Amino acid sequence: MKLFKRISSTVIASVENIVNEVENHDAVVESMLKELTQVTAESKIRHKHVQRNGEKIRQQLEAINKQETQWTQRAASLVNTTDENAKKEALACLSRRRQCKEQRLVLEERLQQHQITEQKIASQVQSLNQRQAEISDKRHLLKSQQSLAEANRIVAAVTGESSESIDQAFDRWELSITKTELSTPTEFSTYDSLNDDPTDPFTTKWVENERHSELLDELSELQKTVKQASNTTPKTDDA
Repeated sequence: MKLFKRISSTVIASVENIVNEVENHDAVVESMLKELTQVTAESKIRHKHVQRNGEKIRQQLEAINKQETQWTQRAASLVNTTDENAKKEALACLSRRRQCKEQRLVLEERLQQHQITEQKIASQVQSLNQRQAEISDKRHLLKSQQSLAEANRIVAAVTGESSESIDQAFDRWELSITKTELSTPTEFSTYDSLNDDPTDPFTTKWVENERHSELLDELSELQKTVKQASNTTPKTDDA
């Protein structure tokens, strides 16, 4: 218990002290969060072990109580007899009951101490979870504030005195693109115009074949539509 308390106190203090001494605050906080997460996980595992041990003690206590009751009932069934052997058996039953009672008292004390330990660990886990959530929320808040401050700085830069130099940079960029376009060889445009020339006999042939094929497809679809309509039209008897 003291070890976990000391570790958790160290982690919490480290987050508050080191964060002001290191340039990369986010990395420091993230590292502390990882360490705190590890400590919290270990505390949770220890809590589960304590809970399982407590359940075992309760089961043992329940079994001892049952045995104590049984030995009491067995001794009571032999109380009114005058047989010496029966009296000896009754005394033996009471001796067994006494042993059960002694074991029960030991188990009850163990269970009481165990419950105190379990409550302390549960409280510790709760405190660690709460502190972890506080640090995580504070980290996200500061990251958001930092992003906002950075955005405001950039906005001020592009809308302030430096905006004129930015506009000049765009002008130079656009001028560079225009020069590149003007210096591009004309062979590419000539080649494209030849491919798209409607007076080219070879191109005209393919275009006409493709259009004819499209018309045939449209005619086929129209025939199917008319046939389906005629099949679904109900026939009427002549008057």
